[in-house]
Order: sequence, then structure tokens, then C-alpha cells
Amino acid sequence: MGNILRNNWIEVDLDAYARNVKAMKRFIGNVELCSVVKADAYGHGAVEISKAAVKNGADMLAVALVEEGIQLRESGIKAPILLLSEPARDAISEAIAYGLTLTLYTPQGASQAAAAYLAYRDKYQKSSSSATDNLYNDQGKLSVHIKADTGMHRVGVSTSDLPDLLNTVFDSGVLEVKGFCSHLAAADDVDNPFTALQLERFRSGHSVLTDLMSRRKGSFGEQADQVTLHIANSAGTIYHPEALFDMVRLGIVLYGYPPGDKRKAVPQEVSQLFADLTPVLSWKTKVHFVREVAKGEGVSYGPRTPLESDSAIAVIPAGYHDGIRRGLFKAGGDILIKGKRRKIVGQVTMDQVMVTCGEDFSVKPGDEAVILGRQGEENITAEELADKLDTISYEILCGIGPRVPRIYIGTGGTGGTDEENISG
Repeated sequence: MGNILRNNWIEVDLDAYARNVKAMKRFIGNVELCSVVKADAYGHGAVEISKAAVKNGADMLAVALVEEGIQLRESGIKAPILLLSEPARDAISEAIAYGLTLTLYTPQGASQAAAAYLAYRDKYQKSSSSATDNLYNDQGKLSVHIKADTGMHRVGVSTSDLPDLLNTVFDSGVLEVKGFCSHLAAADDVDNPFTALQLERFRSGHSVLTDLMSRRKGSFGEQADQVTLHIANSAGTIYHPEALFDMVRLGIVLYGYPPGDKRKAVPQEVSQLFADLTPVLSWKTKVHFVREVAKGEGVSYGPRTPLESDSAIAVIPAGYHDGIRRGLFKAGGDILIKGKRRKIVGQVTMDQVMVTCGEDFSVKPGDEAVILGRQGEENITAEELADKLDTISYEILCGIGPRVPRIYIGTGGTGGTDEENISG
């Protein structure tokens, strides 16, 4: 475990991630796959996960921040990287310099992107090794994606404002619409009719795009057929085959967790897919200290629940700063030690949590403790913790703090590294 001095670490199984990517590629067929690696790949580590994604056939990576894209570029990743939101004005130049694909949804953003690209192009001559090669078309224009607001009302251009944005893009002379996208708000609620409404609005927006391109002089009409359409997230991909279009953006499902409630009735092919998915992340520690606490005593801050019997209390060196939510005490959270569930007792503290082993005094310092993952026949998943805390698995995974080291196991697949998209 190298120089890890605290017994608290994450194990990220790159082979499990590779299997999940391959399972989803089988599921989507000829549709392109964009691996969403924002938020440090949902807490798994963006660089290593991105390399495994590309190695196993991901066509594109997606991040939320320019800084996230820069990290991947500086780690030797050459694959296309999509920014999911329009960058702030001061960040656009950096995005272009590092060859990140811009998502635009305002005329101001389009104008700023065009100006920044012209300044970059004037300063640097295009070379075969440039990070921005994948952003150019044959006419030396900058490829961008247009994001439509189809009802989530977070970011994106409305259908009524789309012509103004597109005219700004076309009039710039240096921007090319390479993709048209949106985001589904309720796809994990399988029977919710809002998804159908969003898809209808998405098709309507695409019609505006193609009609306007066909009316413009030059090559815009031909380019209309080359625009990549994408709206489906993990839930949209799995539950709504009509939402696949040209590319899907997959996040949580590649980390081994089905979107939504997997207990709902689903088609056989979806049920089989869920069976093929493997959680990629395990969170492990070692028991730091064990003491016997007498019946009737309380544990931790503001001791509220007297012990019902003399008990062995194990101290685990991980707390709420690491990502163990304080609410797990009241919610009845467990930690695995010696293949058994041990109940959290007392408030979770910043750096430590206490669990009761009852009358099992065989537990000793140094014994492995599992916060997330499998030990023996028992298994604690992010879904289980999310259910206890009335949240979602995404928040559990993303909430694991950066001071918990990530240890990578496996090779990320046996298909061989794609040297065109990864270096180093």
C-alpha cells in the first residue's frame, strides 16, 4: 500500500470498470459511448478511470469543469473531452488551448469562443501533435456542441432562442456545430411521461438546427447530417431506447450501479444488464482501537443510546470528513468486521466512528473493516447507504473525501492501450 500511513483507503477495481464499459457497449450496439468522468470520476479517480474508459472503447470523455479537462490532458489523455457546461469567459481560452470540446448555449458564449479561438489560431500554427487536432474540421473551424433546454431548466438554450445562438455560431465563420445535446430530468422514473415530452422538444430543436443549416449558404447543409445527437444519460440509455440517438453519456452505470430503483419490473435484457454490472469501488479500513464499554454507558459525542450489555466497541479511523455521513448513526448504518455487520453506535465524528461488536471480544486492532464493499458473505453497497439516508448512490460515492487514498487494482482490461488516445 506504499506510503499510506493511515489505515483508511479506497480500492478501485479497474477490471470491474472495464467489464461495465464492455457490458454497456454490448447493450447500446452501434451507438457511441461517452464516459462521464466529472467530479473525479464520481470519486473513483478521473485519470485512471478515463484511461480505462478509452482503453475499452469509449469514444469520448465528459467533464464539468475546464480544470478537470486540463488534468486529463496533462495526464496524457488525447481522446475527445466534452465540457458539459459552457465555460466562464476567462476559462474559454484555456479550454481551447487544451483541446476541450466546448458546449455552448448563449450567443455571448459563442462570440467569446470564436474570439478566443481566433486569438489562439493566430498565435499557434496547427501541428500534427496539437492537443486541439480533434477540434478542427477541414476548414480549420472549431467544433462545438449546442446544448438545448428541453425542460430541466438548468442550463441550455430554449427552442425559441436557438436561432439567435445558431446565427451567432454561423456568422462567426470559425465555429462548427459538431453536436446537439440536452439532458433528461426524469429518465430514472420509467413511467414518467416527462421523458417523452423532453424527447419531443429535443427533436423539435434539432429540426430548427437542420432547417437553419440548410438555408445557410456554403457547407452548412451538408454538415447537418454530421451533427452528433445525444441526450441519454445512464437512465435514459437503459430505460428509454428511443433516446439513444447517436451517442449516450454514461456515468453511474459504468461505476456499477443501476440508475433509479432496480427493484422495479424491467425487461429481461435490462435485468441481465443489471446482473452484469459490478461496483467498482470498495472502501476499507482497519480497526484502530478496541475497548470494553459497560452496559448502560453511551458512546461518542452527546451519548444518547445506552448500551444494552457490556460490549466490545471498535474504533474505525474514518469519519464524516472522509465521507461517512453523520446520519448513519440514526439510520442504522453498519460496518463489516470479520464478515459480520457491526452497528454504528454514537455520533460519527470528524475522523473516527465507533461500532459495537456486542459480546464478540475476538475483534482486535488491525482487523479489516469494510465501509463499502464485500467481506465474506456480507456486502454493503452505495445503494444501501443511499436508501438509509434518503439520497442517491451518486452522492455516497462523490462524498468520499479526497484525503482517502485511492488504490487501483487490475489493469483496466486486456484489450491493450489505445496509443492514439493515451500517451505515457
